[in-house]
Amino acid sequence: MLFGEELITIIPFLIVLEFSYKNLNLSRKRSIITAWIVTSLLFGAIHLPTYSWNIIQAILGIGIVRIILTYPYIKTKNIWTSLLVHLLNDWILFLPAIFLG
Repeated sequence: MLFGEELITIIPFLIVLEFSYKNLNLSRKRSIITAWIVTSLLFGAIHLPTYSWNIIQAILGIGIVRIILTYPYIKTKNIWTSLLVHLLNDWILFLPAIFLG
């Protein structure tokens, strides 16, 4: 499931990045930032049903986390790196709840 989440982020990221650079004539840096923000918002929107349509929690909360989780991909251009960071993030958040809850 996590790999699927990475794919539904990274593939649109690359599409928006290329579109911004080639069609909107944005600089490379602005294209990256545009793609980063757009895909983070989309990722948050995908989680709306999971969070009972709570826009603040899904779009802002999950969207901001997605910004952090996309950073390793941007730096390394390697989906496995972002997957590893995503996995570690989820384990850090959910394991205490499982064992202490």
